[in-house]
Amino acid sequence: MEKSRIEDLLKKIEEQTSNAGEEQEKILENILKPNAETDYLNKFLHGQTDKQLFKKYVPVVTYEYIKSYIDRIVDGEPPNILTTETITEFILSSGTSGGEPKYVPSTADCSQKRASIPMLMEAVIHKHIEGFDEGKGMYLLFSNPDFDTPSGLKARMIYRATLRKRFIESSESKVHGESWHDSMKDRNADKRADKRYSQDGKA
Repeated sequence: MEKSRIEDLLKKIEEQTSNAGEEQEKILENILKPNAETDYLNKFLHGQTDKQLFKKYVPVVTYEYIKSYIDRIVDGEPPNILTTETITEFILSSGTSGGEPKYVPSTADCSQKRASIPMLMEAVIHKHIEGFDEGKGMYLLFSNPDFDTPSGLKARMIYRATLRKRFIESSESKVHGESWHDSMKDRNADKRADKRYSQDGKA
């Protein structure tokens, strides 16, 4: 990773963590405004987007509490049960805590943010470990094959989702000479990338 890139990423981390409270307020506001009338939030907020009402009436819950909502989406019901965003896939937990993997609905925005995490981690490691980018290394990652859910959406492990996105983004940029977002305006791009992803045996 280039030094200038590392510095940019570290600056981004510093900016967001030095004003963590403000950042969290913005995130909560961005969640409430489009989602206050979803089936789940509406029963607590009745369409209102006030953050104090959210803190007062919306409980902190476990996965089991919202599992019935997620199961309905997995079975093909519209995602506005929980979110107004388009759900693109389900991320699976390892299943080590309860024996069965948990289904976590994921959107394009979630995928984009998730893909940036390894780069942020690498920037921090570069800062504190001299010579990190020298020599070779190996990652051993636990994963399982993707599978289709009744909704038609894929369910996949977190590492497969992250590596798949990075692979498609890289391959689409090389083929089309454009960014991931531009190439994905055409839904066929995803199908082409999926085919190459399977043929090359990546992740």
